Parts: sequence; C-alpha cells; structure tokens
Amino acid sequence: WETNPREVVEPFVLMLSCYAPHIAEEIWNRMGRADSLTYHDWPVHDEALLVEDQYILPVQVNGKMRGSLEVPMETDEKQALDQVKEVAKISKWIEGKQVVKVIFVPQKILNVIVK
Repeated sequence: WETNPREVVEPFVLMLSCYAPHIAEEIWNRMGRADSLTYHDWPVHDEALLVEDQYILPVQVNGKMRGSLEVPMETDEKQALDQVKEVAKISKWIEGKQVVKVIFVPQKILNVIVK
C-alpha cells in the first residue's frame, strides 16, 4: 500500500465492492480500515476531468482513409490541413497534386480531394 496513494485506492475498492464484495471488504480491512465499506458513500466524480481537450481526426484523401491526427478540440480547417501536410504518411498522397476541395467536419473528419 506504500506505492499506491490512498486517495486512489480507496475509491477503487469502493467501486469494486459492487462486483466483488467479499474481496473488496478484505482489501478494505488490509488497508487498515476497521469499519465496513458497506456504509461508505460512493466516490464523487469530477466533471472537469471528463472534458477532453484533444481528439483523433481521421484524414481521407480522395475518400480513402490515409491516416489520423491527434488535434485540439478547437482546430479549424486551415490548422488541420497544415498539420496534415507535416505528416509524411498522409502528405505523400497530397504532394505535387492540386487540392480541388477540402471537406472538414469539426471533430469528425477531414477529407482532401486532389487531382
């Protein structure tokens, strides 16, 4: 128990008690808690930890999946296209070709049509 912080282990054991109550109770006692975990409140979640600041943007060239990028949530079409040009795996399909159209759906997909 010295390596795992108590503020992480205790909520985990409380959640484990729904699925494996006897094992969870044993772990709870070995952690030095004399009282039963049955009477403890359920752990409270933090909404701020659930907010994602990045997402994976799939990139297509002429309708075929060529790769993906991890980009910030507020990425616009220009920023996404600039990042695509920096990735060798995807940029090889665009280099030396004329970009006819760019279809960008924020937080969904980027499709580059080339000729």
